[in-house]
Amino acid sequence: MALSENKEFILEIFKFFVGTLPAKLAVLFATGGVGVLSTPYWVPILYKIFEITTDQKIESNDALGWGLVVISLMIFGVETYKKWPQYKKLYYAKDVELFEKLLDLLDVPGSVRYIETHDFLNDAFKEHTDRVIEFYAVWSGASYEFIDRGLQSRLSKLQASARILAEAIAMKTVPDNSMQFVTVRPNHTRGQAIPNWVRQDAISINNACPQFVSDFDELVREGRKLLY
Repeated sequence: MALSENKEFILEIFKFFVGTLPAKLAVLFATGGVGVLSTPYWVPILYKIFEITTDQKIESNDALGWGLVVISLMIFGVETYKKWPQYKKLYYAKDVELFEKLLDLLDVPGSVRYIETHDFLNDAFKEHTDRVIEFYAVWSGASYEFIDRGLQSRLSKLQASARILAEAIAMKTVPDNSMQFVTVRPNHTRGQAIPNWVRQDAISINNACPQFVSDFDELVREGRKLLY
């Protein structure tokens, strides 16, 4: 994450916490603890308050000072834990947006599942193959990068396998007359035995599908686990 994004994120985190009662208590205890550790003038007053409220006797400045600091850290820790789902949503907001765009492109229409089960010796719906080609052609550059390194690594793998599949589809298929399908069998080969080169073209596309599907599923599993 860039430095400016880190600053923005930290500021947003404080918006959740600053101004709440736990925040005020944490600041009070932290200030008191640092004060006890740094100056002796008002220590007796704090000693008396602490002894009255806890029935414990404090023997040194350090014990009281560090005790107050620890209490403030505990309050902050508990509040951070309670609000972590909000923090997490804020931190990964951009990744969530990109992840959902990916699902809209390839998952929601069922394109990946179609690619997984289709035999390209048969005509294929152009809508689904076009989405694979669009993903390969468009999803590159900073606008299509995850902030999370793990997700970005899996996206890079998917982009590599999508390139192999998209290039195979683009080079070895043609649209049919209806423009609704792509096929490895041009019109002049229909009505006769399927030529061997047509079978080989279909095999080339079919062989590129499993890796693409596997990389997509790994990215989706990781994304859903991390982002939701």
